[in-house]
Amino acid sequence: MFIISLLAILCAVAWVLHLNEKWAFLVRDRRQVVEVNGVIVDGDVHWHRFVALVTRRDAGRQHSYLLGFAGDIDPAGNIGSITDCHLWVAPRLPMLIHTHTYPPCVVRPDETGQPWIWSLTEHGNGMKFVGVKFTTPDHDTVVVRSR
Repeated sequence: MFIISLLAILCAVAWVLHLNEKWAFLVRDRRQVVEVNGVIVDGDVHWHRFVALVTRRDAGRQHSYLLGFAGDIDPAGNIGSITDCHLWVAPRLPMLIHTHTYPPCVVRPDETGQPWIWSLTEHGNGMKFVGVKFTTPDHDTVVVRSR
């Protein structure tokens, strides 16, 4: 009985935190593909509302990027920004938790300026996580689009 009560309390706390937008689930969308330099690569797209986590898993180039969507398009065509996740690569799970500190895609203390943020642009008819495009510091062009 104690275990059931404890689980109920934990579920209630999790639900309250979710309603207060302290955390959210990023859900993997298998309908999306990750394309790098015009070639579809093994990858995942997890998303929730205005946040997406794009992970490329091609051999030797595994990397994750956290995308934030502004909800509008500025005069330069930007719809948001991308934060580099550095050495952290998202696990291949159906859901990930998103909080202010996870995933660990943050600015490092040794970084100057904002080399870790790039412009996110619309690609095709997409908004949000569908049909977006960005270029990495390695000059790779990453496109997320529907299958």
